[in-house]
Amino acid sequence: MTKENEFLVSVSEVKFFDPQTNDLILNGKTKLDTSMQQQVQSQVINAGKGSKGIYEYNYQKELTFTVTEATFDLKYLAMQNGTGILRELGDYFADEFITLDSTGKGTLPNTPFGTVHVQADNGEYVQVVPNGNEFTYSALANKEVNVVYAYKEVMDTIKITGDAFPKAVTMVMNADINTHNGKVGEMQIIVPQYKPNGALELSMTAGGVSSTPMTGRALADQKGVYAIVSVKRFDNDIVQVHSLYVDKPELTLEAGLTPADSEQVTVYGQRGGLYGTIQLDNSDLTFTSDNATIAAVDTNGVITLAASANTGDVVMVRVADAAGNRDTVEVTVI
Repeated sequence: MTKENEFLVSVSEVKFFDPQTNDLILNGKTKLDTSMQQQVQSQVINAGKGSKGIYEYNYQKELTFTVTEATFDLKYLAMQNGTGILRELGDYFADEFITLDSTGKGTLPNTPFGTVHVQADNGEYVQVVPNGNEFTYSALANKEVNVVYAYKEVMDTIKITGDAFPKAVTMVMNADINTHNGKVGEMQIIVPQYKPNGALELSMTAGGVSSTPMTGRALADQKGVYAIVSVKRFDNDIVQVHSLYVDKPELTLEAGLTPADSEQVTVYGQRGGLYGTIQLDNSDLTFTSDNATIAAVDTNGVITLAASANTGDVVMVRVADAAGNRDTVEVTVI
């Protein structure tokens, strides 16, 4: 059966974890854009007539990510700023329209601190000292006026300072893999250390909504890993191998032991191309011994020396898969 064409579709969901506590910091599901870019820095050595390129070596790899949230989320700004979101009393500036009575007195919905700025007939603002949440501007009695004032309110606050910078977090991205028959898998990218670059942007335009973009780079972890890309299959995809090999093609078992000497065999399959080898499940393989009176093998690949085995005996244990791929273990009794 020919494998269908697969497509990595749409944007990915993104999760951020605190690498120290493993707390889930942010679970973003409404993305405009999620992208990964890898760049490799290299140097070409030129020599000879015509300065031909005779060698190229790579000396640096950089992995960057861009995440743009479709909805507004204050947590993205906090991550880029490198600070937490504080819940505290702060100054809130209100811009409201208030109807004055016949004496020019108006009542504000909140109690201001400082002066109230009232828009006069000429369009300019004049400062009026309030009394509690009331103020008086007799020149505009019985009229609706625009006022600007500040009052105290408990709010979520991010303080942008010159000495706060973003911290590295663990980022997990998940994206769907589809064919013409629907979703067949999911790609997952784990970045152990994702470092936002600290660039803040709030783009507020008349023709759209503001988004919260975040760009950063992957830093190598203690094992030198920038990111781990893996694919989970949902379509019962069978991994095919073209050959088998055992981890112990030759082994020795000692006679006269109680219980009888035994050894577990691990079997690997070679997939070919760019695919690495995989460890196979022994229960999916067939194990046979050429002479069970020397050494027997069970369905899990455990080879056990028989009681009748003698020093110097040699027997072949064979392993095969359903596709007919085979390998052998030579067992020598000592």
